[in-house]
Amino acid sequence: MVGSKKVYSLLSLIAGLSFFAQHVYGQTYTNIYNGISYSSDHPYNLNVVYFVPNDVPLDSTYQTRLSALLLYGQGFYKQNMINNGYGPKTFGLFTQTANPDQVKIILIHGQESIGSYPSSGGADKIMSETNAFFANNPSQKTSEHTLYITAVSDQTTADVPFYGLGRNCFALDYPQLDIQYKGASGNWGDLFTKWFGGMMHELGHGLNLPHSHQTNTENNDLDKGMNLMFGGNWTLGINPTFINRAGCAILNNCQVFADAPGVTYYNGYKSGLTKLHAEYDNGDLVVSGKFYSDKTVTDINIYQDPYATPSEGYYKVAWSVSPLSNTFSLRMPVSELATKTGPYNLQVELVLANGETTFNYYPFSYDNSIPAINIDFDDNAVCDALPAGWHFTNVGTGTTPGVVCYTDSTRNYWIKCYGSGVSDPNDDLPFVYTMLSGDCRIIARVKDITSDWNTFGGLMMRNTLAGNSSFISVNALDTRGVFHTYRIVTGGNTGYQLVSALALPMWLKLERVGNVITSYYSADSVNWSAYHSSTVSFNSTVYVGLVASGSGATTDIDMVSVSSSLCSCNTR
Repeated sequence: MVGSKKVYSLLSLIAGLSFFAQHVYGQTYTNIYNGISYSSDHPYNLNVVYFVPNDVPLDSTYQTRLSALLLYGQGFYKQNMINNGYGPKTFGLFTQTANPDQVKIILIHGQESIGSYPSSGGADKIMSETNAFFANNPSQKTSEHTLYITAVSDQTTADVPFYGLGRNCFALDYPQLDIQYKGASGNWGDLFTKWFGGMMHELGHGLNLPHSHQTNTENNDLDKGMNLMFGGNWTLGINPTFINRAGCAILNNCQVFADAPGVTYYNGYKSGLTKLHAEYDNGDLVVSGKFYSDKTVTDINIYQDPYATPSEGYYKVAWSVSPLSNTFSLRMPVSELATKTGPYNLQVELVLANGETTFNYYPFSYDNSIPAINIDFDDNAVCDALPAGWHFTNVGTGTTPGVVCYTDSTRNYWIKCYGSGVSDPNDDLPFVYTMLSGDCRIIARVKDITSDWNTFGGLMMRNTLAGNSSFISVNALDTRGVFHTYRIVTGGNTGYQLVSALALPMWLKLERVGNVITSYYSADSVNWSAYHSSTVSFNSTVYVGLVASGSGATTDIDMVSVSSSLCSCNTR
């Protein structure tokens, strides 16, 4: 990527550490670990765990080396918060009261050899052994965010976890991972950028950050360059690297960035879009909307992702704007995109004060460097936000997205499809969904549906949100009764079972046990009839929800409930 070499002096580092040693928000919090007193000016602090497998020698310099790295990273995050207008906020770290250059690092001696903690599957074992320590020492867990650093003997061959996993993140350490090599030439300098940059990138995930990409202007700015959550793990310390405003908006509400207690974090929400409009105007993609939320919305992040459906996010270009009351508007110059052709999806994210975010996406495309987009829903409908954990999207790439209007008082979902519905080779329909893992079930009542021939609405399980994904659906077919449709293989043909007569309103159920998905129907939600079973190789986690199919079709669905092996809840 573009960027000039940028090496910070040791004096700059010392000045940054001195700032953190002296800066106090107004209250000091203390913690005792192994008989040593630690203090912090943050009420919540990042848990730092140094995990040493039983066949890896403990390097005696680990605390001094990692402390310097963590304090440098703390300063890097702080400076980016300042640059983006959020003030000198950063993640909390406990440091020794008598020696603030030393960070509190919890040492866990692994029960097994390093080969027992591989990249695939090893994270669960590391967390399990650490959680046993926290269970016996509850005062040592000082937030919901944990950085696990695994000691290795040879970083070139080590196979240990190095990724983000929810509010946990994983990195590795070796004796030469030392701040002295930041910006240095040669092997140790190159490895420092790779592994320390990677540590800060994965820490971003552990602090709630998704991947995102810089704009063209940011990319060419020598004070910005590479966004940390794109490829910053390869540039931090040697070339311009920064955190974009969308990332800082999320960090601003992260638990360990809090400078005072009083906010309850990660306690759920009922928030969502009630109006959205998008259009191309004079070189800009203009997006405006309105939202409802039972938690304060501090920012709206909008991403343009150059894929038909959500990707891992490395290339989704990010913008961010503050709301005006419960509305927002943002202009995104098309010139800021590196790619201006082919399928895209627009992602709208509400950033909530409790540290959580909502997510909705809308497919569109770029044709001849101009966005072909037609999103315009609500305008005057009175709709409540979707229940927490539920999302709305349009599967497929139709030019006119569907609409959902949820009424909380009646628990009713009104869904309208403007696309072709279920069709080969790609579906084109609105989908209100949540994500369930393992064996799971969804039950709902279909109250009413458009009576036009071959329109239907009801329940669906999809392997992915791609238009050609495998799926199973049970639904009400116009006025004829219960209808079961399916696509067993991604990209395959759609099949169906003969209609079973049943008057509206009707109760429907989809149940997954292993790879077998069975549909049921009922007139009263008490006496159920099995309809059809299909064997489908779905992923462990699937998309489960409500659909309307057929251009112009509308469906009213209420009394929705879901359950799974990992989640069980009644849904409003």
